[in-house]
Amino acid sequence: METARTRWGLVLAIWFAGLVAAGQFSKTAVIYAELGDVWPGAGLWLGLVVSVVGAVGILFGTSAGLAVARIGARRLLLGALGVGAALSAVEAWLPSLWLMLPLRVAEGFAHLAIVVAGPVLMGRVAAARDQVAAMTLWSTFFGLAFTLTATLGLPLVHALGPAALFAVHAGLMAMAA
Repeated sequence: METARTRWGLVLAIWFAGLVAAGQFSKTAVIYAELGDVWPGAGLWLGLVVSVVGAVGILFGTSAGLAVARIGARRLLLGALGVGAALSAVEAWLPSLWLMLPLRVAEGFAHLAIVVAGPVLMGRVAAARDQVAAMTLWSTFFGLAFTLTATLGLPLVHALGPAALFAVHAGLMAMAA
C-alpha cells in the first residue's frame, strides 16, 4: 500500500525501535569486560552472552519474513518490543549465567522480529519519494546504538554497575513499544 505523504513521526518511532533493538547487542558487547566480573570464571560461556542473540538471527532469519506475513509487521514489532523490555528487566537482576543464556536466546527472537518488521513498516509509512531517506535513516541504527552505549552506557556501568545499563535498556524498549 503506497502512502501519499510520509509520516515522519512514525518513521522516527520505528527507527527508535531499531535503535533499541541494536541495544540488545551493544548492552553486552560494550561492557564485555565488566560482565566478566558478574560471572567470574565463565570463560567461553561469557562470549555466548553477547553472540547468542546474533546466532538466533543466523538460524531463523530466513523464516522471520514468514512471521511478518502471518502475524503482521505492526503486531510483531510491538510484541517484540514488549517482550524485549521484559527480558531486559529480568536481565537487570543479573541472574546466573545459566539463566542469562536462555534469556538472551529469547532476546534474539525479539531482536530478529524488530529488525525484520521495522523496515517493512517504515516502507509502508513513507511516501515513495521518501523511502530512500527513510531506509538510509534505518541503516544508522546499529552503529549509533554502539556509539551511544559506549558514550553513555559505559560510564553508567562504571558508576552503577551492569544492572543499571540493563534497566535503562528495558525502559527504552518499553518506551519504544
